[in-house]
Amino acid sequence: MQVSAVVLARIVAFFDLVELDPRGHAHYPQVFAGIAQQFNFQKFPQKFEDFDTEKGIEFAQGKHDQVTIDKLMIFGGGLSVDTRSSTDDSEKALHEILSWAASKYQIREPGVFSHRHTNTRPTTPSG
Repeated sequence: MQVSAVVLARIVAFFDLVELDPRGHAHYPQVFAGIAQQFNFQKFPQKFEDFDTEKGIEFAQGKHDQVTIDKLMIFGGGLSVDTRSSTDDSEKALHEILSWAASKYQIREPGVFSHRHTNTRPTTPSG
């Protein structure tokens, strides 16, 4: 079976959000605004209600290198990155986001356990 399209390439990293800033020094609205700017997200949290780790803090339509990041979701128990290219690209974007935020805002890079999911559309036989 040949793949005609990657519909979803998701990487999910599981960790406790508190691991990033165990002493509570980071101002998360500032961190998230920096992520939105650095990775050119077109949708990002802007109002107090948007900062809900139960529902997920959503960023949409960003860019890492030549790859579009369809969605970045941040939860209390980790985060997910969606692209439509490959889980390798999603994982690279995830690590770049965490690494950049760690260097810019002096937060820790967490030890992560990740899970990959790819949803593809098969090529339909011509006939």
